Amino acid sequence: LLMKLLVIVITIMLMNMNIIIVITIIIIVVIVVIIIIINIAITNTKTIIVIVIILTFE
Repeated sequence: LLMKLLVIVITIMLMNMNIIIVITIIIIVVIVVIIIIINIAITNTKTIIVIVIILTFE
């Protein structure tokens, strides 16, 4: 009976750990995606500015 209780407690702890790990992974992924999107946006605006400058000079 004690062993069963221990196993249940350990599995619950493991499940909670898994939930925490999953949440942290999701947060990390979201941050990385946001950084990538910001970088893409910055490079796009740079290229647009360069194109506009080239067009205006021509």
